[in-house]
Amino acid sequence: MILRINRNQAKAMLGGMTFELTAKVEFTQEEADLMDKYNVHKEVVFWQEISVFGKGVNKRLTITDLVKGFTFSGKGITEILEAEKNLREACQTMKNYLKIMKSFGGEEVYEF
Repeated sequence: MILRINRNQAKAMLGGMTFELTAKVEFTQEEADLMDKYNVHKEVVFWQEISVFGKGVNKRLTITDLVKGFTFSGKGITEILEAEKNLREACQTMKNYLKIMKSFGGEEVYEF
């Protein structure tokens, strides 16, 4: 799995700056096959509260959204950094899901 992130900035319409984080995830063929096998494309793997017209709105992204790519916009760098952190965590969680999917039909042994 590869997470590609681009960061951009632009002048806002009413002055100031707008920051953007564009991200897209690429899966290997083996990972894509596992997701097809277990039909997990609609699983929500990322959420973040964002402000839309002054109201808090939960932004939810599914595995399909990760593959298509998406953009977050924010007025501050902190919002973009938070989105990026949450995205990396979502990808780590997804990697763990893939590991578990791959292990079905097998055995894991833990020694303590």
